[in-house]
Amino acid sequence: MLSTTLAPTDSHRSIPSAKEWSPVADAFSGPLDGYALWLATEGRPKSPATIRNYCLYLRQLRSYALQRGLRGWEQLTRAQIRAFLAERRQEASSASATVAYFALKSFFRYLESEELEGTGYRSPLAGLAGPGKLQPPVVPVLSKQQLGRLIQAASAAGPLEEALVRLLTDTGIRIGEAAAMNVLDLAISPAPRLLVHGKGGQDRIVIPGSRTALALRRYLKARAAHPKAESEWFWLGRPGKMSAQSLYKRVVTTGQRAGIKVHPHQLRHSWAHHYRANGGALDDLVYLAGWTGPAMALRYGASAAGERAEQAARRLSLGDQL
Repeated sequence: MLSTTLAPTDSHRSIPSAKEWSPVADAFSGPLDGYALWLATEGRPKSPATIRNYCLYLRQLRSYALQRGLRGWEQLTRAQIRAFLAERRQEASSASATVAYFALKSFFRYLESEELEGTGYRSPLAGLAGPGKLQPPVVPVLSKQQLGRLIQAASAAGPLEEALVRLLTDTGIRIGEAAAMNVLDLAISPAPRLLVHGKGGQDRIVIPGSRTALALRRYLKARAAHPKAESEWFWLGRPGKMSAQSLYKRVVTTGQRAGIKVHPHQLRHSWAHHYRANGGALDDLVYLAGWTGPAMALRYGASAAGERAEQAARRLSLGDQL
């Protein structure tokens, strides 16, 4: 029987406080708690992880300003901010500098519209062109042979590892979605079905294959002996409910046993690639993956797009039909 109870999402977690990363109270630290709340509530709310990342760059900018004898955010000039971003590009990467730019731009927009409203203050980044759209890295997909080795290693590790790796490989669900699974979300008979609680409260049904369903059944049998077997949460470790981070580590460790460097999101990319390579329809992939449109479907498995195109060209050769 499938449950319709929504699992907790990132939106229920506590918003990071400025005090977490600004240990010294000064003129720079005053607006930061308000900024964290602003990020979490205004426009398109940011996740706690994004808020922490944005605050990290502001912490760096705060140190940069203090080293130059400045006494408040409003004293920072456009030239100084450009110099700060240039240092980020040299010390880190272009991707890091791009995220830093968006963090700073949103913070100074907050100062202008909230903290310093009515003072005539204007963001020093107003009208400044950004570094361009950040291109996501191309994630390599795993071959069927590599996936087979990974599943063998998972099977040798135990029923939890096999069930987890097979589920991620077979359905492409996110690691956070796996961590949010409830025991009532899974139906194994008469046909395997899993209710997935996706991003933004969007639920969907995915269909595990027979081998995955068998692995899940074996895990549930072993789970029945757990001291907290009455828990509603599907994945149980020694202390009880397993977090997404704990499940992530299980996948990485299993990959190490198989001699493969892998992370859960790579399994999602690999699933999307093989689904399309096997002739799966794009609109079906969009639904099964929990996306809102085809753009993400085109991005996932992009590293093997040439391989899929070659397979399709051979299968659909017009010359062979004439």
